[in-house]
Amino acid sequence: MSIRQDIVDAIKTRLADISIANGDSFDMTAARVTEWRDTPIQEDVDTHGIDIRDFQANRTSQDEDEQQWQLILELEFFEIGDASPALVRQRVQDITTALSNLDEEDFVQGAYLEDVEIDVARLKKRRISAVLITLIVHYYAEEWEI
Repeated sequence: MSIRQDIVDAIKTRLADISIANGDSFDMTAARVTEWRDTPIQEDVDTHGIDIRDFQANRTSQDEDEQQWQLILELEFFEIGDASPALVRQRVQDITTALSNLDEEDFVQGAYLEDVEIDVARLKKRRISAVLITLIVHYYAEEWEI
């Protein structure tokens, strides 16, 4: 398995740990965290989830045996139901707090948020909220390893 996949798996684990029992504002669960989701979201059911896409990695430095990489990920959080914009912002805070806990055990040397975009729309009797989070992760890999 690649380090890049290890990092995506670590992010999925951190996000799946979001729960009311842990002091968060909602429960995420592993079933609601997807990777490169390819099925449509049911807009007629109250639900939420997050999809992770690791779409670009750039080598930022290299020495004899090791390279530093910058991995760019998009995380799309969606909420369908009656959640207010204030509640959606709180849930995004729970998500970003979970992401802030990424560390060397997760193969991450550093991570930061580059962008957070929130969009809220009304569809029939439901409110649909979509949040796009751009996450930058720095990690080290052996030469020719991603």
